[in-house]
Amino acid sequence: MPVTRLRWVDRSGDHLGFVGEPGSFIDPAVSPDGRQVAAARRDSATGTTDIVVYDLKTGASSAVTNHPDSEDRPVWLPDGTSVLFATNRHGSSAVYSRAIKGEAESRVDGADNAAPLDCWRDGKRFLVSNGFSILALSLDNSRMATPVFERVNNQGHFRLSPDGRWIAYDVNRSANESSVYDVYVRETARAGSIPTKISENGGMEPRWGPDGRELFYVAGGRR
Repeated sequence: MPVTRLRWVDRSGDHLGFVGEPGSFIDPAVSPDGRQVAAARRDSATGTTDIVVYDLKTGASSAVTNHPDSEDRPVWLPDGTSVLFATNRHGSSAVYSRAIKGEAESRVDGADNAAPLDCWRDGKRFLVSNGFSILALSLDNSRMATPVFERVNNQGHFRLSPDGRWIAYDVNRSANESSVYDVYVRETARAGSIPTKISENGGMEPRWGPDGRELFYVAGGRR
């Protein structure tokens, strides 16, 4: 994993500033209030990743996890006090919830062999992938799982719209074109809904704007 830096860019993709120190980061996620960013940071000595949170105003960092096994894919809960993350601590992928401050941590029942993708803003459900399907999993004690749609191997980077009605994701065009992706959007509630292609000249890693009226994604030239 190469050494990188978290950074802000404007709507043209031009650099505005860095966040924190250089490191090897994946899966950055901005907090609901826009004041913090969580990411998985690789330890160069062990090769494992832990969840770290940066204050976007000061650049100060705080470790959320510190475990011999890797943790990644942080997803903020709507109140901004905790994150969900994926880990293989017990030999297979599982989802945990951990407070940003303090030591409170728990394994999420019903999310074995899965990884968190996003969370509805009402805090009642979150989106997971089990490798075969995209599911909406209840955060209450029932842990009821509702299929959203079947996943294929060339889909990734799933993100819910702010109102929870739509899901954006990227699709690898073909196994022979591993660097060529497109961004699609489809409804979350209607089974069998037809996805709509959003990107015109390729795109990946979509993110919704705060009002849900626009999508940002990485296009050609990493812009």
